[in-house]
Amino acid sequence: MKSQKFLFLKSLYIISLPLLFLAVLFFGKLQVNAASGVKINSTNFPDQKFKTYISSNFDANTDGTLDEKELSEVTTIDITNQGISSLVGIANFKDLKVLICPFNNLTGIDLGANTKLTKLECYSNSKLTGININYCTELVELRCDNCALQNLNVANNTKLEYLNCRNNKLNFLNVAKNTALKELRCHQNNLPSLDLSTNTKLTYLSCYNNSLKSLSLKNNKELTSVYCYYNQLTSLDVTGCSKLVELDCSNNKLTSVDLNGNQALKVLYCNENELTDLYVNNNNKLEELVCYSNKIKKIRVSTTGTLKKKYDDCKKEIQDDKTVKYIKDSVAFIHADGDTEIVAIKSTVNESTVDEEAATAFVERLYYSMFEREPDANKSTWVNGLVNKTMTGADVAKGFVLSDECINYKYSNEVFVEKLYYSFFDRKPDANKDLWVNELKAGKTREYVLSGFTNSDEFTKLCDKYGIVRGTLTVKDPYGKNNNNNNNNNNKNNNNSKLKIDASNVDSAKLDEFVERLYTEALGRPSDAEGKENWKKAIISGQYDAGTVARIGFFCSDEYKAKGKTNEQFVHDAYRAFFGRDEDQGGYDMWVKALYDGKYNREQVIEEGFGYSDEFKNLLRSYGFKIYE
Repeated sequence: MKSQKFLFLKSLYIISLPLLFLAVLFFGKLQVNAASGVKINSTNFPDQKFKTYISSNFDANTDGTLDEKELSEVTTIDITNQGISSLVGIANFKDLKVLICPFNNLTGIDLGANTKLTKLECYSNSKLTGININYCTELVELRCDNCALQNLNVANNTKLEYLNCRNNKLNFLNVAKNTALKELRCHQNNLPSLDLSTNTKLTYLSCYNNSLKSLSLKNNKELTSVYCYYNQLTSLDVTGCSKLVELDCSNNKLTSVDLNGNQALKVLYCNENELTDLYVNNNNKLEELVCYSNKIKKIRVSTTGTLKKKYDDCKKEIQDDKTVKYIKDSVAFIHADGDTEIVAIKSTVNESTVDEEAATAFVERLYYSMFEREPDANKSTWVNGLVNKTMTGADVAKGFVLSDECINYKYSNEVFVEKLYYSFFDRKPDANKDLWVNELKAGKTREYVLSGFTNSDEFTKLCDKYGIVRGTLTVKDPYGKNNNNNNNNNNKNNNNSKLKIDASNVDSAKLDEFVERLYTEALGRPSDAEGKENWKKAIISGQYDAGTVARIGFFCSDEYKAKGKTNEQFVHDAYRAFFGRDEDQGGYDMWVKALYDGKYNREQVIEEGFGYSDEFKNLLRSYGFKIYE
């Protein structure tokens, strides 16, 4: 019995020994692989030049492998001008904080694994079309200028302080979440708009050579330098930039610019605009002014400012065919058109207080002109606000014109505009009165029309007369929810659109064609007989007009919603359906941004943008519809 047990154990030992040996080999091999790190080969680093750089700089023991210690010690990679085409393999460096890779041949950079990165310089890669920094939440500095980027997503880089993305192909830039941003250089792109309302720490802005039509910087109180020249600006608001030292807004379409609040301003370039007057009498520190190629007849400078002192002391003028240059100490300090007159007037903003008697006279005249009555106890509130500079002339104007009392008078559009002339221009209406009345009839708000008066040079002169700060009234939406027009044009709950569309004389074949194209452009399919017939009957009977059919029947239909289209696809479809053409880049970018920012939903884009546009009206007319507005 014992011998049998012995034989059994012996057999078990003989069988187990090879298995044990294999197990040792297997697990031993696993440990070797686990400890072997990342091999520096063409599989892990396919770009030969990048591989050579890694091997030469980080393989301390020259064994052809990066072990855990070697990998963790790589915090900076500088491969400037190395002719590198790919950074595949960079994901292995989890502790990387600084990547400098300009002047290479990179086409894309994926830094999804480099979550500790604080600085990225990838500028001057002329073929670079995309970078992934979505997980680089520690990123503070980004230079990606002089590349070929068409998109740049920095939404997750909330610690970003410096961004240079100039000279790319960007047509949209969202920095709303980059509230730590201090310096932004986004010039030489294709940006149609730029929202910087949340970037309150911004000190430097360079956005020239884009397609900007308006720029509001009223929330950017830390700005010292702004370069926004060579755009299409018709509106520039720098009223909140009290620390602004240098402003270049030349080569735009500006008709006015309010500089009353920019008392630190030293350098101003506003040449080649459409300015008719220029007031810099409150900019006592101004040292250099370039304003030629405008329509300016007089430049108002401060009687005590630096510019006036230089002007008084200048020994000569150098004239050429374009400008008069006033010279002091061999340095030109005023470049203006030859017929521009320099006039010195008293500064109002730098006085310790506004004269109370003058402020009282300004307020009292508004009671008489707007309300046609004696002032009440609220007069002192308005006067004190002007004297203490907690209110501007524009603030007081808005307070009167948009008050419940003024609304309750139910002034007609004609009377309302007349009152604005007397209140804020101190004169009778001229021929432009009809233009303002027509703006109101077209659905624009009274606040919008008021802004046209309070932001004018004529109101500036009135405020100067009373020694108060003019200020600026900013209206984001001319057709806003303010219902001061005494009409119901902005009612969005109507079954039909704002347009009055008469289909009574539309040829049956044309109506058939109109409905068919909605199926094709919006739903991407041919019509079904029953559905098309129902929509035709709805249009002919007047149950729905043609615009509402397009909006509710197609773009708001369950079938269209089920397609799950992106905002970009939706806007493209709208262009095809309402305009019969592909999108233009500027309009397309504007609507896409408005949707993503939540300013409009899709129904509002159709109703207020496409469905009420001149292009859609013309398209309807081509089918035989008559339009009444």
